[in-house]
Amino acid sequence: ADLEEVEHREEKYDTTIAFGRLVHAVIEVCPQLIYSVPLFDNFGLGPYLQFLVCNVLVRVLGRRTKPGSEHHRWQMAEAPLAICCKILHDYKPQQGRTRYRPDATSHPGHYMMLSLGGGGALFDTLVKLISRAYTDIEKEIQEISELGDVAESTSENRKHIERVLMLALKVFDIALEKEEGFLKLVNTPSSGMKAEYVSLRLLQSETARNHNIVVRISKCVGLNLDDEEICYHAAKIIRLLGLRDERVVANIAVRPVDAKMDVEDEDSAQPALVELCAAFAKRFEAATQAQGDVPGQNGKQWGTMCKIVLVQALLDNLKLLRGDAQLSCMLLGLGMPDEASTQFLDEIMTLVEKPKFASGTPTLAEGCFELFYHLYSHPRTSQAFSKYLQRKNTTGEFGIGDASGAPTLFKLLKSLQEIPEQHTATTLLQRAWLLKCIALDVYINSTRERDDSIWSDNVRDTLYRLGFWHSDRKAGPSSSNFEQKQIQMLELLHGLDVTIEQPRTDAIARYQSKRLRPGGVYDLASLAAVVAETQNQSSAREIVTQAKKWNEYVFKVKACEQAVDGWRQLAEVALHEGSKSKQSQADASKYDSVLHNLLSGVLQKLCSHDFIWQTLLSEVALTIMAKIRLRQKQNKSGISLLASSPNVLHEIVQALCQSRNYRTRANLYAVFSNYMQYAKQLNNGQNESKNVSYNETSLMVSSNAHLLRRYGIKLLDRACHDAKNGDNCTMAMATVFISTLLDYELSEYSKTRFRVMPNTILRRLCDKENIHQFASEMLNPRRTALLKTAIFSEEHTQQIYIYEMLASLLTKIALQPEGAEHLTRYKVVGLLAECSFLDSYPEPRTSFEPQYLPTKSQRYYQILIPSLQLISCMLTTHPKNVQLKPQAMDFFIQHRDVVHKIFDDCVRRIRHDVAENPYVPLTSALHAAKLMTGILAILYSESSYHTAGKTRNPFLDMLLQKMKRILAGLQKIVTSNRYYDPATDGLVPNQLLDPNEPDDNTMIFEIIRNVLSICSFNCLYFGDKKILQREEEEGFSFMTLMNIFRQALDMYGSPQTANYNERYVFRRKHRVHIATQIIENVLHILHFDLKSKDAREDIRLSVRSGEGKQLLGQLEVQLEQKLRNEVAASHTTQFMRTMIRKIKALALGAMMNNENSRANW
Repeated sequence: ADLEEVEHREEKYDTTIAFGRLVHAVIEVCPQLIYSVPLFDNFGLGPYLQFLVCNVLVRVLGRRTKPGSEHHRWQMAEAPLAICCKILHDYKPQQGRTRYRPDATSHPGHYMMLSLGGGGALFDTLVKLISRAYTDIEKEIQEISELGDVAESTSENRKHIERVLMLALKVFDIALEKEEGFLKLVNTPSSGMKAEYVSLRLLQSETARNHNIVVRISKCVGLNLDDEEICYHAAKIIRLLGLRDERVVANIAVRPVDAKMDVEDEDSAQPALVELCAAFAKRFEAATQAQGDVPGQNGKQWGTMCKIVLVQALLDNLKLLRGDAQLSCMLLGLGMPDEASTQFLDEIMTLVEKPKFASGTPTLAEGCFELFYHLYSHPRTSQAFSKYLQRKNTTGEFGIGDASGAPTLFKLLKSLQEIPEQHTATTLLQRAWLLKCIALDVYINSTRERDDSIWSDNVRDTLYRLGFWHSDRKAGPSSSNFEQKQIQMLELLHGLDVTIEQPRTDAIARYQSKRLRPGGVYDLASLAAVVAETQNQSSAREIVTQAKKWNEYVFKVKACEQAVDGWRQLAEVALHEGSKSKQSQADASKYDSVLHNLLSGVLQKLCSHDFIWQTLLSEVALTIMAKIRLRQKQNKSGISLLASSPNVLHEIVQALCQSRNYRTRANLYAVFSNYMQYAKQLNNGQNESKNVSYNETSLMVSSNAHLLRRYGIKLLDRACHDAKNGDNCTMAMATVFISTLLDYELSEYSKTRFRVMPNTILRRLCDKENIHQFASEMLNPRRTALLKTAIFSEEHTQQIYIYEMLASLLTKIALQPEGAEHLTRYKVVGLLAECSFLDSYPEPRTSFEPQYLPTKSQRYYQILIPSLQLISCMLTTHPKNVQLKPQAMDFFIQHRDVVHKIFDDCVRRIRHDVAENPYVPLTSALHAAKLMTGILAILYSESSYHTAGKTRNPFLDMLLQKMKRILAGLQKIVTSNRYYDPATDGLVPNQLLDPNEPDDNTMIFEIIRNVLSICSFNCLYFGDKKILQREEEEGFSFMTLMNIFRQALDMYGSPQTANYNERYVFRRKHRVHIATQIIENVLHILHFDLKSKDAREDIRLSVRSGEGKQLLGQLEVQLEQKLRNEVAASHTTQFMRTMIRKIKALALGAMMNNENSRANW
């Protein structure tokens, strides 16, 4: 009554102002009054709150005041707004009923959120207060700038205006934070209510041009006021609005400020965005001019917090999953079609380059560095931000001469290295984001240049600064300071050392449900509310303290992992770029030195007991070892560093023994296997570099032998455990590791004087029943069921890799008789015959599929080929085993449909090379055909399958006919570089054989050898069988054999090359061996077939041709030339000479028309 009748008439509101302050003070002292009594009861705080909000606050702008007393209007609004802030802050929509608190729907804040979301009188009043207050403050600031001074009453009025503006913004800030939980509570079917987002109300108000509220809130950020809390709350509102709908906010920014302006007018459509950018930039500009932020009334540095919120708003916009970062691009001036102002970004860069910026405001520095990283990583801003940094460095450093963005990033990174303090989660994240920025900068600029002979300035500058190359590349005034400004990779790694101790968790062990996720941080607010009801004050304080320390521990662990991951990314991208072929000889030597030092340093870190480093650093160690092997293969200089450092293997072994993580050991298994391959190639003389001396190689070999003799059994036991119990990746790498140990035992120990007991590794595997377990794991019913699915889809592809590696391991075991005996005892071949997934042969595709994914056929051959290799190896090791051959024959009979399909695909592809259905994997099909024909050749050699008078196996006879077709097609390919293509009706180049890589074509001749062996055995056991056929019939004829014979003679020669090494000798011996077998089989077939009366007429017609006569006439001469250097008493040589004379006689007899003459012959 006093307010409406007395104070309103007198236009003085002292009583109302005092009453509001009294209620506010009472609430501050006793906050439980807010929720202890329901709002609409006739006692408690409810009546007073309704009066202050509905009668005072909502009508405050309509109250008249006397001249000079305008501040009374603002003073009346202060207390109600402060009470609203207190109520909303106390409102917890997701907290249920407790002993001291009623349900959230009975809280006053619940009805306040309904009023704000419904767009009622309270919402309109707050919008008008913000608009009016901003207008008055802006007007006063303009007057001060023009007049230089204002009246005392004006200054008093401004204090209250700023206070009201801050409180109104704070109300919206708190409401926007709590609207998600509020709507989850309200929009349930049982609530009977419906509400909308407060943020959407604000955006709709701006869209309707209602006081331009969003634009004015944004411009509040740039106000130069004593109370910087206004800027903080305004920035938070903009951030939350951007999260709600960034496109609406972006559209608001590009509209003209004045509603009467035409949006299509280019001159009038930009002021809103320009003013917003200027306001945000001014907030950062104030920080660059001031010495530091002045704490507010409650000790908070609102200026710094405002900048953090602005940076976080940009980050939120860049992190949106399906967003295009339009708002961030507009504010920062990046990635826009037209030239946009980068004023905001310029001020941020100026701020971060200030001395001691990172140590003075670590959280803000972390946010800025994370912003740079996301600007690099976002596809819309990556190129633009990289060019922006290049423009900031218009002159290169250290004599480069060109612009580069690396100096800015390295300058910031160098400033962090100079901070002598213990690491916190924030300082670790600072380094993490900068390291990732440099890695992305190198990656982005390396992908621009497709020419390997050109490097971008950023890549070149980064590699120089990281010490991968020499610094004396160009003469320049600043080149002498280059070494001092370099940052070595190991130096960066050592800079991330941090001691992290796990805190006590005994008091909080029973509150695991209060974690945000398993193993994560605790929700402190929820935990404090629970323990306050169940524990006494001392225990509650101890529980909350332990939860805080646990959260700090989790944050620090994750920050450390982020920092190491950033170092890993930089190391890998630098290793990749530094290994390219465009480096000079000096840079190559420097790069090799860095490889060795980096590998040694990383392995030393892995040998420590700090679990945080292991997984990520093991990936770097694997990358380094792979680069070393690649450079060895390319015969580049400097690769003798590992040979001169025998401690490398010791460090790998120590790291393997001390590792406690499956994934880490998987990477270390791969490092070990790569190193052993490196050592094997170096010891075999395959490295032609002059930098490796004999003494260095001997030292490495002896050191490796000593280490493996000492740790081999221990490593084997651990690898067997991982191969059976680890995850998919660890299982695969453990099997590769065991295979490497078996290879090393067979090849290396037998060549050195440090020889240990033979078959030590294999005997250990047999004694521990590991072989049986590996075989059972390979053919596990669960895995075999998943393999069938993995062939026809991309799911469970890891099961294919595990099966392939387990089969490879068993193949290595089968190379030794003892291992083959164990596998035969376990009936591995018989189990493979029963596997149904081997029958899932996919039909060859006839359309294009993505090249980056393995096709169905490729996935199938990844399973089939290792299975065939295992069977072939077991048969080769134990060719006389009476249990094994029936199992192998049963394998072919059970999977006969697949065998026929593979042979048919080979025939179709060989006849037309790659012109018909180019999507069939010809190499894989030929590889499978080689293994199948090899196994069948071993089975045909067993006389029990082919005895005189015994019924032939129809399945084998059918396979023989298809193998003849394959032989005929391969003969045409190996004897000609061109073939007839029916599609073009002309000759096209042969794409099956590569003339530049003749050694890689041995597989084709192995198939020919195998098929001829089968035909030879067939002649032996069925002498009356007609092998040779007419030219026009399917199969192969006399001319086919002659052409194969001529090609085999060409293979049977001496090496004519200057690159004479052990590898070539081995390949040459292998080719000579194949050629010898082919010649023997051809002669054997001709001899037996010429005895057949049915075959003589066909041969006579073929030999009468000109080419046939020429071949037959020169046959003996060519053979004598090839055998001239062979030992005369050699059994093979004598056999060939005898057989060629017999065949010549039989063939000449076949040419005669007179039957009596033929008989005389």
